[in-house]
Amino acid sequence: MWTQIEIDNRHYFLHADQDVDIVKSMIEAAVVAAPAFVTLTGVEQTISVLVQPTTRVVIAHDHYTHVEPDVSPPVSPYEDWEF
Repeated sequence: MWTQIEIDNRHYFLHADQDVDIVKSMIEAAVVAAPAFVTLTGVEQTISVLVQPTTRVVIAHDHYTHVEPDVSPPVSPYEDWEF
């Protein structure tokens, strides 16, 4: 499962170890108080965002199913025919 966070129309993927409930709490606390930086752990980066009451935040969870590609050689439907 991937978690994507959109902050003011900028998209980031959160690291799998990042607790989304903690992220939500940090953002909520920053919105209520004076503008404050919230630091998130991204997949390949650390993101610090200044959050204020007008900051637009969307959190989405992508539940994907990983399917291994078929790497077997193609089979001809005419293999068993005698010519």
